[in-house]
Amino acid sequence: EGYWIGGYNFNNDGDLEWLSKPNQPMPIIDWNMETYPQPDGLSTQPCMMIWRSFDFRWGDHWCNRLLSYICEFQHQ
Repeated sequence: EGYWIGGYNFNNDGDLEWLSKPNQPMPIIDWNMETYPQPDGLSTQPCMMIWRSFDFRWGDHWCNRLLSYICEFQHQ
């Protein structure tokens, strides 16, 4: 279905931030606007994911949804 990408609406204000870096705004660049226009519920669906079935476009979702996740780390 999709993957978690680490974004969250911390203050319930519609401003998304990275879970790993609170207070750092998350650039919103690729919402799914076709079949299921997004975001459609940041106050009740505060976690960010990408939809595999919709060309990996972004969407908001309930945080308790069981999805895989994508990790990024710096190589040392």
